[in-house]
Amino acid sequence: MQLRLILLFSFLITLSVHAQKAQNVYFLKNNGDRVLIKEQADIIRIIEEPDSGDTRFKLYEFYNNSKRKTLGHLISFEPTLIYDGVVMGFDSLGKRTETVNYKNGAPFGLATYFYPNGKIKRKTEYIPTNSSANQMIGQNSSLTSFLFKTNSKIIFDSDSSGTINIENGKGHLKEINKYKE
Repeated sequence: MQLRLILLFSFLITLSVHAQKAQNVYFLKNNGDRVLIKEQADIIRIIEEPDSGDTRFKLYEFYNNSKRKTLGHLISFEPTLIYDGVVMGFDSLGKRTETVNYKNGAPFGLATYFYPNGKIKRKTEYIPTNSSANQMIGQNSSLTSFLFKTNSKIIFDSDSSGTINIENGKGHLKEINKYKE
Protein backbone atom coordinates (compact mmCIF):
# COMPACT_ATOMS: atom_id res chain seq x y z
CA MET A 1 0.00 0.00 0.00
CA GLN A 2 2.79 2.42 0.89
CA LEU A 3 4.62 1.59 -2.33
CA ARG A 4 1.52 2.53 -4.35
CA LEU A 5 1.16 5.77 -2.42
CA ILE A 6 4.81 6.66 -2.99
CA LEU A 7 4.53 5.85 -6.71
CA LEU A 8 1.36 7.95 -7.03
CA PHE A 9 2.99 10.86 -5.20
CA SER A 10 6.11 10.62 -7.41
CA PHE A 11 3.97 10.51 -10.55
CA LEU A 12 2.01 13.62 -9.50
CA ILE A 13 5.22 15.53 -8.74
CA THR A 14 6.62 14.55 -12.14
CA LEU A 15 3.45 15.81 -13.85
CA SER A 16 3.51 19.13 -12.01
CA VAL A 17 7.18 19.70 -12.87
CA HIS A 18 6.55 18.79 -16.50
CA ALA A 19 3.57 21.18 -16.71
CA GLN A 20 5.71 24.28 -16.18
CA LYS A 21 6.32 26.39 -19.27
CA ALA A 22 9.67 27.70 -20.38
CA GLN A 23 10.26 31.32 -19.41
CA ASN A 24 12.84 33.93 -20.28
CA VAL A 25 13.45 36.35 -17.41
CA TYR A 26 15.17 39.70 -18.01
CA PHE A 27 16.26 42.32 -15.49
CA LEU A 28 16.14 45.81 -17.00
CA LYS A 29 16.84 49.41 -16.09
CA ASN A 30 14.21 52.04 -16.99
CA ASN A 31 16.20 52.92 -20.13
CA GLY A 32 15.97 49.30 -21.38
CA ASP A 33 19.54 48.25 -20.57
CA ARG A 34 19.87 44.74 -19.17
CA VAL A 35 21.42 44.13 -15.76
CA LEU A 36 22.46 40.79 -14.30
CA ILE A 37 21.25 41.22 -10.74
CA LYS A 38 17.57 41.48 -9.82
CA GLU A 39 18.27 44.06 -7.10
CA GLN A 40 19.74 46.47 -9.70
CA ALA A 41 16.71 46.16 -11.99
CA ASP A 42 13.93 48.73 -12.30
CA ILE A 43 11.81 46.33 -14.38
CA ILE A 44 11.52 42.54 -14.39
CA ARG A 45 10.37 41.14 -17.74
CA ILE A 46 9.09 37.57 -18.04
CA ILE A 47 8.35 36.12 -21.46
CA GLU A 48 6.55 32.78 -21.40
CA GLU A 49 6.29 30.32 -24.26
CA PRO A 50 2.97 30.19 -26.15
CA ASP A 51 0.04 28.04 -25.09
CA SER A 52 -0.73 25.08 -27.30
CA GLY A 53 -2.61 26.31 -30.36
CA ASP A 54 -1.29 29.87 -29.95
CA THR A 55 1.81 31.33 -31.58
CA ARG A 56 2.12 34.38 -29.34
CA PHE A 57 4.40 34.63 -26.33
CA LYS A 58 2.97 35.90 -23.03
CA LEU A 59 4.54 39.07 -21.65
CA TYR A 60 4.61 39.94 -17.96
CA GLU A 61 6.52 43.00 -16.78
CA PHE A 62 6.81 44.09 -13.16
CA TYR A 63 8.28 47.11 -11.42
CA ASN A 64 10.93 46.44 -8.77
CA ASN A 65 8.21 46.93 -6.12
CA SER A 66 6.46 43.80 -7.56
CA LYS A 67 3.58 45.82 -9.07
CA ARG A 68 2.67 44.86 -12.62
CA LYS A 69 3.87 47.13 -15.42
CA THR A 70 2.75 45.45 -18.66
CA LEU A 71 0.62 42.41 -19.52
CA GLY A 72 0.09 41.22 -23.07
CA HIS A 73 1.18 39.03 -25.96
CA LEU A 74 4.13 39.17 -28.34
CA ILE A 75 4.81 37.61 -31.72
CA SER A 76 8.53 38.28 -31.30
CA PHE A 77 10.81 39.59 -28.56
CA GLU A 78 14.26 39.66 -30.16
CA PRO A 79 15.68 42.20 -30.98
CA THR A 80 12.61 44.24 -29.94
CA LEU A 81 9.18 43.49 -28.56
CA ILE A 82 6.47 43.14 -31.21
CA TYR A 83 3.07 43.30 -29.53
CA ASP A 84 0.03 41.45 -30.82
CA GLY A 85 -3.43 41.50 -29.27
CA VAL A 86 -4.49 43.37 -26.15
CA VAL A 87 -1.65 44.94 -24.13
CA MET A 88 -2.36 46.56 -20.77
CA GLY A 89 -0.03 49.10 -19.15
CA PHE A 90 0.10 49.99 -15.46
CA ASP A 91 1.77 52.70 -13.37
CA SER A 92 4.20 52.03 -10.51
CA LEU A 93 1.27 51.76 -8.07
CA GLY A 94 -0.32 49.00 -10.15
CA LYS A 95 -3.16 51.13 -11.54
CA ARG A 96 -4.09 50.61 -15.18
CA THR A 97 -2.94 53.43 -17.47
CA GLU A 98 -3.80 52.01 -20.88
CA THR A 99 -5.35 49.15 -22.81
CA VAL A 100 -4.18 49.05 -26.43
CA ASN A 101 -4.88 46.53 -29.20
CA TYR A 102 -1.95 45.69 -31.47
CA LYS A 103 -1.62 43.86 -34.75
CA ASN A 104 1.91 42.89 -35.83
CA GLY A 105 3.47 45.54 -33.57
CA ALA A 106 1.29 48.50 -34.58
CA PRO A 107 -1.69 49.92 -32.67
CA PHE A 108 -4.90 48.58 -34.19
CA GLY A 109 -8.54 49.14 -33.32
CA LEU A 110 -9.63 50.69 -30.05
CA ALA A 111 -7.21 51.92 -27.37
CA THR A 112 -8.28 53.26 -23.98
CA TYR A 113 -6.13 55.47 -21.73
CA PHE A 114 -6.85 56.10 -18.05
CA TYR A 115 -6.15 58.74 -15.41
CA PRO A 116 -4.52 57.63 -12.11
CA ASN A 117 -7.94 57.89 -10.45
CA GLY A 118 -9.23 55.17 -12.81
CA LYS A 119 -11.44 57.40 -14.97
CA ILE A 120 -11.17 57.14 -18.74
CA LYS A 121 -8.93 59.83 -20.18
CA ARG A 122 -9.15 59.04 -23.87
CA LYS A 123 -10.39 56.45 -26.35
CA THR A 124 -8.57 56.35 -29.65
CA GLU A 125 -9.31 54.29 -32.75
CA TYR A 126 -6.29 53.22 -34.79
CA ILE A 127 -6.94 52.51 -38.47
CA PRO A 128 -4.24 50.86 -40.61
CA THR A 129 -3.10 52.70 -43.74
CA ASN A 130 -1.06 51.82 -46.79
CA SER A 131 2.26 53.62 -46.69
CA SER A 132 3.66 55.39 -49.71
CA ALA A 133 7.01 56.96 -50.56
CA ASN A 134 5.70 60.53 -50.20
CA GLN A 135 3.53 59.88 -47.15
CA MET A 136 4.89 62.86 -45.17
CA ILE A 137 3.95 65.26 -47.97
CA GLY A 138 0.47 66.55 -48.59
CA GLN A 139 -2.78 67.24 -46.91
CA ASN A 140 -3.30 63.78 -45.32
CA SER A 141 0.18 63.45 -43.81
CA SER A 142 0.70 62.76 -40.11
CA LEU A 143 3.53 61.57 -37.90
CA THR A 144 1.37 58.72 -36.57
CA SER A 145 0.65 57.35 -40.03
CA PHE A 146 4.32 57.67 -40.97
CA LEU A 147 5.68 55.86 -37.89
CA PHE A 148 3.01 53.23 -37.24
CA LYS A 149 1.36 52.99 -40.67
CA THR A 150 -1.91 53.87 -38.94
CA ASN A 151 -4.19 56.85 -38.68
CA SER A 152 -5.76 57.58 -35.35
CA LYS A 153 -9.04 59.18 -34.43
CA ILE A 154 -9.87 60.36 -30.93
CA ILE A 155 -13.34 59.07 -30.14
CA PHE A 156 -13.58 60.17 -26.52
CA ASP A 157 -11.61 62.57 -24.30
CA SER A 158 -12.26 63.97 -20.85
CA ASP A 159 -10.36 65.67 -18.06
CA SER A 160 -9.64 63.98 -14.73
CA SER A 161 -12.76 65.47 -13.13
CA GLY A 162 -14.97 63.85 -15.79
CA THR A 163 -15.71 66.88 -17.99
CA ILE A 164 -16.11 65.54 -21.53
CA ASN A 165 -14.16 67.32 -24.28
CA ILE A 166 -14.75 64.89 -27.16
CA GLU A 167 -17.63 62.46 -27.50
CA ASN A 168 -18.32 60.21 -30.50
CA GLY A 169 -15.37 61.87 -32.27
CA LYS A 170 -16.82 65.38 -31.97
CA GLY A 171 -15.49 68.16 -29.77
CA HIS A 172 -12.26 69.99 -28.98
CA LEU A 173 -9.10 68.55 -27.48
CA LYS A 174 -7.59 70.32 -24.48
CA GLU A 175 -4.15 68.97 -23.61
CA ILE A 176 -1.85 70.58 -21.06
CA ASN A 177 1.60 69.12 -20.42
CA LYS A 178 3.50 70.29 -17.37
CA TYR A 179 7.24 69.75 -17.40
CA LYS A 180 9.51 69.99 -14.39
CA GLU A 181 12.93 71.51 -14.93
